[in-house]
Amino acid sequence: MSYYGFDVQSYIFTTLGNSSALQSVLGTGGSSGSSDNKIYDSIALQGAEYPFVNIGEEQTVDDSNASNSGQIVTVPIIMNSQYQGQKECKAGMKAIYDAFHQTTINASTLTSGSEAYVALVFVRSTNIQTLSDGITRIGTLNVDFITQAVIS
Repeated sequence: MSYYGFDVQSYIFTTLGNSSALQSVLGTGGSSGSSDNKIYDSIALQGAEYPFVNIGEEQTVDDSNASNSGQIVTVPIIMNSQYQGQKECKAGMKAIYDAFHQTTINASTLTSGSEAYVALVFVRSTNIQTLSDGITRIGTLNVDFITQAVIS
């Protein structure tokens, strides 16, 4: 069995960065290390300009069977906003949802070592909450990447 987490993370960054709907919500002003598109790995830099997206800590579960290896990689993708009301946060969440839900990643995109694999992608759950400052809203989308090795 191979570990697919790095490939999945790379795919997430590329997909979010290429989403014109999400980029429209985020605007401009990213920091170094964020591809200038306000998408951060794990925790945004202190003083990051709102709104922004951060990719949370993944959880990987073995989903292999007797004849094939696979994993379920769950990654929380978090929309952060300080816009009055929930409109901006929900618009960002919708853009993220539309970019990932019920998509298929082909084997030429995902290769771990010498093993190619495909992935089905689903948004399993969403949650929006207001932080204790009463201003910041975070919308979390838990995205499942269900991977299966391609048998040659």
